[in-house]
Amino acid sequence: MYIAPNTTIKLYSGVPLDNTYTHTLWFDNLTAQNTYFHGGTPSRAKYTLANNSYQRVEKGKMRIAKPSDNVYDCNYLAFQNTNYGNKWFYAFITGVEYVNNETTEITFEIDSMQTYLFDMTLQECFVEREHSQTDEVGDNLQPEPIDGGDMICADTFRLGWFDKYCVIVNTSRYKPMGQQSYIYGGLIGGLVQGMSPICFKIDGDSSTETQQNVDNFLDYLDTICDANDQDNVISLCMFPWNYAVLASDSAPKHSAVTSFSINTGFGSYTPKNKKLLTYPYNYLGVDCGNNEALYRYEWFDDPTDINFDTVGVVSANPQISLIPKDYNGNTFAKGNYSEKLVMDGFPQVGFAIDSFKEWLANNGVASILKGVGVVGGMAGAAVVGANALTSGAITASAMSTGLIINGASGALSLVSIANSAMVARNAPSQQHNVNSGEIDCADRQKNFYFKRMQITEERAKVIDDYFSMFGYACNRVKKPDRSVRLHWNYVKTRGCTIIGKAPSDEIRKVCKIYDNGITFWKDYVNVGIYHNPDGTLIDNPAPVG
Repeated sequence: MYIAPNTTIKLYSGVPLDNTYTHTLWFDNLTAQNTYFHGGTPSRAKYTLANNSYQRVEKGKMRIAKPSDNVYDCNYLAFQNTNYGNKWFYAFITGVEYVNNETTEITFEIDSMQTYLFDMTLQECFVEREHSQTDEVGDNLQPEPIDGGDMICADTFRLGWFDKYCVIVNTSRYKPMGQQSYIYGGLIGGLVQGMSPICFKIDGDSSTETQQNVDNFLDYLDTICDANDQDNVISLCMFPWNYAVLASDSAPKHSAVTSFSINTGFGSYTPKNKKLLTYPYNYLGVDCGNNEALYRYEWFDDPTDINFDTVGVVSANPQISLIPKDYNGNTFAKGNYSEKLVMDGFPQVGFAIDSFKEWLANNGVASILKGVGVVGGMAGAAVVGANALTSGAITASAMSTGLIINGASGALSLVSIANSAMVARNAPSQQHNVNSGEIDCADRQKNFYFKRMQITEERAKVIDDYFSMFGYACNRVKKPDRSVRLHWNYVKTRGCTIIGKAPSDEIRKVCKIYDNGITFWKDYVNVGIYHNPDGTLIDNPAPVG
């Protein structure tokens, strides 16, 4: 039976698609696809050829009644075998060959994506990359395969509570003097202590006040030494005055850090993709000299309202902690203590003890020696006693002490005492609690330094381009998202799974396309264009509503 030719062929020039499947067009439904390829005035097709013979999909060749010179600029075609259904087949033109002046042979390859776009249904599979549905700071934190490069410090700020210091004297014996504020043992700054921490303010509002404070502290040390109480001094160290506790303070001193916000730029560049504002490309580093910590902006409940608290503890080894608040899932009122940064290593205060006085006190003979003129200098004396005169063994020239005492037995013991006293008198003063490594404190630079760490501006542009083209790492089992951004969506799967009303070879081919990665475009005029004419990245947000 004769069947009249009734196949329609359309040839297109400039369709932004090719058989690499790097890009394809996205249509919400079949009507939208038909409108793009077959609607509009004038028609998008360069030529519409009616009443052609039946076209076989697998053959990959067709002859048309057009001179070859007229179709060299065509890169795409569509055909519909009207007598056998209404399905349109879309194909890439891969070759144009002259047959005669009125006939051209075209070789083509079926565009599996457009031909079966609405005949295949994606199932859940492992999605390696895609453009995410949302792009707020912290929404997308999967590690990326692109290196951030060198980190730089874009900005540094510190706290204002470390410019004035005091000296903490921890003693096991309470001896008040002057007008200093003393703390008895007990609940002190939140800790039960059996000693008495005494806080001497050092830095004043003027050099005169500072010098007076220092003199008061030194007078106290002199009093301790004169009373032979130096062994009751457990430690002396410098500590910021803002965190010193007084007698009435049973709890430690807290000072809240002024709220600040995430850093949203890289030099003069503001990224389009918010993942660049998260770790490892952008984070907050804090350094206190002896320790340092890294805090991720995205782990704060509100990256635009970042808060820390500081708390100081006065003890033999005082500390100040920096505690992040509303951080990494911790919403306790006092902050996230498990991720605090502890400042310690405050300098010990060195002080000198007169070794001779210490020896006298420790050996219990000060009263004897004072009575015979030893204390204050020993020279040119003789020990005289009955037994000593008899033996003639001890003379002034043989003994350089200032002892004169009667009794032979006493003379011999005192010679030993005097010799030991001379050694002690000539010994150098002993240095206690010397720490020479605290230049930061000496220059009043010991502080919590907040450093806004980030990649370079140049590197930020490179990675922002990458994210704009290829979305973010997903690494989840889910249905791929192909239409969650305004202009384009990239999808790359592993082991793509499709159920479809199409030949199995076509299904396998489309699965491989998804596994290789493909970008779906809604902006049909600017396929493959990611930058505006001025070089800035085109904004590609998730549609609102």
